[in-house]
Amino acid sequence: TALFSILGRKVVITTPKVNITNYNELTAKRKVPYFVVSVDYTDGFHGSSIFVLQLQDVKVITDIMMGGDGTNTEVEMDELHISAVSEAMNQMMGAMSTSMATMFDRVVNISPPKTKIVKLSDYDMKEVVENDTDELIRIDFALHIEGILESTIMQIIPLNFAKSLLGEVLGTKADELSEQTVIEQEVQDKYIQEDKILENLNKKNS
Repeated sequence: TALFSILGRKVVITTPKVNITNYNELTAKRKVPYFVVSVDYTDGFHGSSIFVLQLQDVKVITDIMMGGDGTNTEVEMDELHISAVSEAMNQMMGAMSTSMATMFDRVVNISPPKTKIVKLSDYDMKEVVENDTDELIRIDFALHIEGILESTIMQIIPLNFAKSLLGEVLGTKADELSEQTVIEQEVQDKYIQEDKILENLNKKNS
């Protein structure tokens, strides 16, 4: 993964779990601070995506990036920490857009990631994720960083955006796709994207 080249440690992101959710289910019970990263697609597609990380996990990642061993997490998140993890997410998003460009055979660009530390229960996600309905695609990835971290990264995609992507893959109109088709195909596409990201990173490192 892109995190491997950033952290210099073995990083494993396992099979994604994909579910249909909505704004209320996503935010109501999450009253502790999270690190939220939002990106917009500027070329190739029209849509947005949000990544949600636990604050403690972000502290582990930034400590390693700043030369530590990932254990110095009893600190407040300052601008230096936020800048470091923002750069990590920028590289991850860049790798993702590159894999999407290969998959869809078109130029795909994204905006610089926007980051916030917020309680999801207080976060108006509708201002960030444009969606025709309240339904969202939630993708949970199990994240394992060698010797230091086992956690989860959550990705949120508007349902209409997910359908438009899958419509491109399947040659089908977005409004003809069922929710179950979206869930099944999102899992498959995440495997493909991960393979493409690894391929691109190997080329850079060779």
